[in-house]
Amino acid sequence: MPVYVVSFEVQDGGSVDQLPALRKAIAKLKGHQVLQSSYLVNAPFTAGALKQYLLNHMGEKDRICVSKLPRRADLEFSFHGIGGTNAWLRKNSRMELPVPANSSNGGQVAIGD
Repeated sequence: MPVYVVSFEVQDGGSVDQLPALRKAIAKLKGHQVLQSSYLVNAPFTAGALKQYLLNHMGEKDRICVSKLPRRADLEFSFHGIGGTNAWLRKNSRMELPVPANSSNGGQVAIGD
C-alpha cells in the first residue's frame, strides 16, 4: 500500500487532538504521528481520496495536505519527530531506503528518530 505524509492545519491554533472524529479516522487507518499535526498513513487510496476521507472528519476552515512518499527513496528526506517513526516505516511501507556508501549496518538507514 502507498504511504502518505498527511499534515493538518487546525484553525485557531488548535491541533488534531481537538478533533476527536479526525483522531479516530487516523487511528482507523493505523496512522503514525510524526509531528503535532503530521502523520504517516498507509492506505489503499489515492492522495485525493485520502484527503476527501479525512476532510469529512475536519472543520470547514481546517486545512490538509496529503503527499505520497515514493516507493524508492531517491529523494532525500530527513526528519526529527516523535519516536517510533522508523519502526513504523519498516513495518508499514515497502519503501526502499537508501544505503549509504560506507554502510556496514546491513542496509538499515536511520532517517529520523
